Amino acid sequence: RGGGRRGARHAKAAARRARRAGVQTQCPVPRRGPGGSATRDRASTARPYARLPTRRYLALAFSHRFCLVAAGDTPSTHKVSETVAFGGVGGCIPVIVVPLALGRHAQPVSLATRLRQMLPYTRWLDWCSVAYLVEEEDASSRFAAVLRRPATASRAGAAAKARALRRVHAAFTLRANSTVERPSAAEYVLAEACDAALRFRRAGGSGSPWWARQPAP
Repeated sequence: RGGGRRGARHAKAAARRARRAGVQTQCPVPRRGPGGSATRDRASTARPYARLPTRRYLALAFSHRFCLVAAGDTPSTHKVSETVAFGGVGGCIPVIVVPLALGRHAQPVSLATRLRQMLPYTRWLDWCSVAYLVEEEDASSRFAAVLRRPATASRAGAAAKARALRRVHAAFTLRANSTVERPSAAEYVLAEACDAALRFRRAGGSGSPWWARQPAP
């Protein structure tokens, strides 16, 4: 009974800490821990597209030091923003798998190019400061080594990433009363769009800007 009450309190606390993130619930990778129920968690995640109650999902996510972010239907998964939002309020540090190529028929390109195409705010945000980056090839062929890398990271390095996540948290979360002076994600996204338009104009504005050339959904 005591363990159940403690688990419920932990879930409620995790939900309070992550409420600002506004996340969607989707199963993370379960782990076995003191008082945990790895068998039940593993069974719940074995079903395709299994979903957990919000409190359960947040409790699991906030019980981990690291959260793995891998591409789904598109390379730029919403889990990127979600895990940064988690980390910004004391949750897990993102471990991001970077695809070898972006797009079904794309050719392999440099890591810097892939990061610019996959991750937001690369104009000013050094992603190495807030996350661990893993090449898709390593994740596919040496996954055990990939998992050991953040687990063996120094406490100082992980603490530095946690501090950096707190500093950029506002850029990944929405706040109803945000302003230019106290911005949230809306202001940051508008600033990125304005910067892209300005660079396009300075370059001569020949042809259509990249966002106008994207195929309709």
